[in-house]
Amino acid sequence: RQHLKATRLDAGKLYIQLSAAAVKDQNAAARAFIAEARQIGLNIVIDGLDSRRIGIDELQGIEIAYIAIDCHSDTGSGESTVNDNMLRNAVALAKKLETSTIARRVENAEVFSLLWAAGVDYIQGDYLSPALTSPDHHFTEEQTLSSDVAQPAFNLRAAG
Repeated sequence: RQHLKATRLDAGKLYIQLSAAAVKDQNAAARAFIAEARQIGLNIVIDGLDSRRIGIDELQGIEIAYIAIDCHSDTGSGESTVNDNMLRNAVALAKKLETSTIARRVENAEVFSLLWAAGVDYIQGDYLSPALTSPDHHFTEEQTLSSDVAQPAFNLRAAG
């Protein structure tokens, strides 16, 4: 709280990610931590549903901003280990909890198709936008909108 106040950071723009395993194994402690974080205004993301069986009972009553699904392969083969049943279960759980799903590190069309069919809300990763080796942030064809420029310091009112 002190750091947020000192830096004037908007707590509502910060997200704390917790593993599903921690929430399941230490449910009472996780609930207490989440309640404190939510009281400050921080958002909660639950990750790792694919690695741990976690159900509605462990998450019921927790205010969750997103359920994150990691779609990256750690096998070194480049092939994803995402399976259709896990995706559908994660999406169904998110809908029961009235929250959204984010699929991260999506790297190929096959996984993208599975995610789309499963009803994932947000998709991130190299398949959609590969990382740039030399980012160029000069957008020469972009036009300046009136909302992008400072408004005049005076106020015009109709006479009358």
